[in-house]
Amino acid sequence: TWDDVEEDLPQTVRTVCVSPVDAGKQIQLEKAAAAEHDWNNASSTVIGDMARLRRLLGNLKWPEAGRQVLAMPIREPVVLWCWHRHVAERLSFELAPGTFLVTGETADRDAVLNEWRGTKAGVLIITMGAGQTAIDLSHARHAIFVEQDWTPAVVAQAEMRTFSPDRPMTITHIVADHPVDRRIVAALVHKCQNAELLGVPAAETAIELLREALGADEELDLYDLFNEED
Repeated sequence: TWDDVEEDLPQTVRTVCVSPVDAGKQIQLEKAAAAEHDWNNASSTVIGDMARLRRLLGNLKWPEAGRQVLAMPIREPVVLWCWHRHVAERLSFELAPGTFLVTGETADRDAVLNEWRGTKAGVLIITMGAGQTAIDLSHARHAIFVEQDWTPAVVAQAEMRTFSPDRPMTITHIVADHPVDRRIVAALVHKCQNAELLGVPAAETAIELLREALGADEELDLYDLFNEED
């Protein structure tokens, strides 16, 4: 089991990089999210509102992901994890050439991955829906999460795609400088670290994670979050 070999495994270093959000962009983000909340008010739920906000936050974080890649002291293979396909496609466009894109619409995933594995410093941009289980991405020793899934077990599975018993691993979570994204990512990293120490997989549901990260109950909506003193 993991417990049996934990002391012999190389270290996993997790860091959080905060992507700045200036006042103007934050106002635009909150107006857009509030407008979508009002538009979907009849069927609005906490998860639905947060999903729309997460999509809007993803649009703000891809430039920081590019800076992280370009600022690496030694160019080496790296994996950039996204949740939304359009965020992955925008990253691929901005960082080209030398990038490899895998989403749910990729026709031959294995061919793209094999080509990436043949590079010395290729950038693999992949969505969690297309690659968080059952593939070996250990060609890279650094994984950057541009976006996060709300369920820690999904993030933990994606983290393990780049694991190798032969060398340390670096995981970077990019968080937008916005109170909602900060709390979600802090809770995710905390849960994944605790799960690793306990030797058990992180397995919180999305709504449980939201409650802990936001101090929220099922009735809380985005309007409340945006008008909360923080």
